[in-house]
Order: sequence, then structure tokens, then C-alpha cells
Amino acid sequence: ESGRVRQVTVDFDGRVEIRSRISMDTDGAAKVRTILQVDTGGGFGTITGTVSYDLLIDSTEDFTSIINNRTIDVSDGDVIRLMAQRVTGSATITTVSNANVFELRRVG
Repeated sequence: ESGRVRQVTVDFDGRVEIRSRISMDTDGAAKVRTILQVDTGGGFGTITGTVSYDLLIDSTEDFTSIINNRTIDVSDGDVIRLMAQRVTGSATITTVSNANVFELRRVG
């Protein structure tokens, strides 16, 4: 497995809406996944329902976008991260410029 990670540290107690989209392209066939995780002080754990998979096939016009949106309770100091990983295959996976989102919005 190889991967890319983006993360943010929360500086308040409350609820957040997490919006994420990773758009990826490849130079060969590969199975990829994205995962949203939170570390509340004891290590990262996967946020329920946020593991998504897709199969990429090399093509001049083929890319995929995986979207994960969730609302969760957070505490000051929690770290939320978005991971994208190649699960199978040996292809190089790149993110598509200006097509990715990882944002948190306070909702309560």
C-alpha cells in the first residue's frame, strides 16, 4: 500500500461536517480507497462508513473521484485525516489538480 494523507487539528468542541473529494488518475490498473479517520488521543480510527473503493484503469481520459461526507462530534485537539491509498496494482496514482476537497465546517 502507498498513500497520501491530509489532516487538520480541530480547535473547538462541537459537531463538524466533513466534506472530501479526491480525484485520481493512473498510469495503469489499480484499486484505490479513501478513508476518513479521527484521532481523539489514542491513535487514528476509521470513521464509520467512510471507507470507499474504486478501480482505476489506465486511459487518456479516465479518472475517478471518490467523495466522503460525514457529520461527527469532535473535541478540541482531535485530528481528522483523509487518506488515499493504492490497495492493489503497481500503477502510479496521481491526484488531479484543482479537483480535490477536504474541508470541515462547524455545524454545532
